Amino acid sequence: MPSVVPGYPEAVGAWLADRHGVHVSQPAFTERPTEPLAPAAWWESVWAQGIALLVLLAGFAGYGLFALLRSRGTRSARWLAGLGTLTVAGFVGLLGWAESSGMKNLGPVVFGRPLSWMVLQLLAVATVVALVGMLVRRRGTLVPVIAGIVFLPWAFYWGLLVP
Repeated sequence: MPSVVPGYPEAVGAWLADRHGVHVSQPAFTERPTEPLAPAAWWESVWAQGIALLVLLAGFAGYGLFALLRSRGTRSARWLAGLGTLTVAGFVGLLGWAESSGMKNLGPVVFGRPLSWMVLQLLAVATVVALVGMLVRRRGTLVPVIAGIVFLPWAFYWGLLVP
């Protein structure tokens, strides 16, 4: 852990007192206690999140491309694949943008949340509605349904389905 050079706080305090006519009795440097982070649960690990992301992208985007190229699949399955792909890709894009910008420029804020996040939440709700529609009709293929079932806990974990 880096330490402060001996005499530095006093020198800064004296310099400030000379500049502003204020006497600094105690330096602003204080020791902050730190606590180690709790270990991540298995579902929070990089490999579990990576597998979930692969299942989601393969199930949604893979099925969507297959249905588009082969002109197959039910309308509800195509909706689920399209909405799921938009939601997952949008989340990954927003997460990357937030990381690269240092969480400083996420766009306009509405009701205390970035507008881009609210759009992702609406897409997540639409994805769940499309999944429920497929499950109720019992029509379509199993691939987007499996991706939709994996999507539910993934979206809750990341806060996409949390108000």
